[in-house]
Amino acid sequence: MSTSAQSSPSCSQVDEERSHSSSSAHCSSSSSSEPSTLSPPPQLHTTGSHATTSTGAPASAKSPPTSGASTTSSSSPRNPTIGVGSNASSSPACPPRAQQRDEEQQKRDLNGLVLLKARLELRHSLRRGLSSVHLDGISLTQRDLSLFLQRYSTELNRAHVSCLSLVRNSLSSLPDELGDLSASLEVLSLEENYLSGLNSTVLTKLGDRLQRLYLQRNHIAVLPESICQLRALRRLFLDRNELRALPAALGSMMNLQWLSVDDNELSTLPVELIECENLEWISVERNHLVSLPDDLASMAYRLRFFSALGNERLVWLPLSMSLLCEQVSA
Repeated sequence: MSTSAQSSPSCSQVDEERSHSSSSAHCSSSSSSEPSTLSPPPQLHTTGSHATTSTGAPASAKSPPTSGASTTSSSSPRNPTIGVGSNASSSPACPPRAQQRDEEQQKRDLNGLVLLKARLELRHSLRRGLSSVHLDGISLTQRDLSLFLQRYSTELNRAHVSCLSLVRNSLSSLPDELGDLSASLEVLSLEENYLSGLNSTVLTKLGDRLQRLYLQRNHIAVLPESICQLRALRRLFLDRNELRALPAALGSMMNLQWLSVDDNELSTLPVELIECENLEWISVERNHLVSLPDDLASMAYRLRFFSALGNERLVWLPLSMSLLCEQVSA
């Protein structure tokens, strides 16, 4: 009886051991459920399409984010045009209509400045009692000149302005209002503009008084037949244009004395020039002349100057014209 009592534990001892082990297990489980203050929580690392924790185990899809705004969902796409930071602070592009309004306002301001310069030049000339007005190099366009003449053509005529210079501007055509200066205008300078032709209405209105017309360094390719309306014209300068022919109407300009058409693309001269009774000065240098009409030889006795230098394709001249050219070159 004593041996069995020593080898087998009593019921009270067994119960005491069971209660001790269960209490130990409960304490260990409760302590593991609370986060430790010494070790940080596992961090989420994303590589490719898989997410793992710092321990290497796969991250659960239901695990909460570690901190509010600093963690974003890896599967949510970002809008490249809407966001915070530099994208939100950048100013939007200017609408096309607003940009067009700005350009139109700049043009109006520029036109106002051009007209102001023209008015100041006019005042300066009139105060000095000059008969010439120089509106050179102020970027006048056809519209600017039209507005200027609408306002001041009466004043120009009243002051008997006989010379108007519009050199080095931006004229691509001539406004009809230029013909309103027919009462006094005798000299018109239009050099170094962008003219591709001449206004027939203007030529007709200025025909009875205009005596000198300067059209050098433009882009005139065709001279209109209405040029003959300039019945009082004495000197016509058409150097450095793009003329390929001269109209036969030049022959009806009885008062024409000087004709200069250097640096163009002329291949011949109209035979009607012999009808210009007062023509005494002709220059056709550096053109593409191949030949000249034989009848032009009859002009040699009344010409004081004739030059056809620089026409490499011109291999023959009437004898009388050749002698005149030799006198000029000498």
